[in-house]
Amino acid sequence: MIMRRVIGLVILAAIIIVGTILYFVLKKKVSYVESDLTIRKKEDIKGK
Repeated sequence: MIMRRVIGLVILAAIIIVGTILYFVLKKKVSYVESDLTIRKKEDIKGK
């Protein structure tokens, strides 16, 4: 029974660590995309 709890805690810790790493990687990618975006006026988009 104790071994089952230890394995469960290890799996839970691994999921939390992987989730944290994915969060920071995706956050960095989103910030790169946001820095490339430019704000345009509605007239420029419609071509008037």
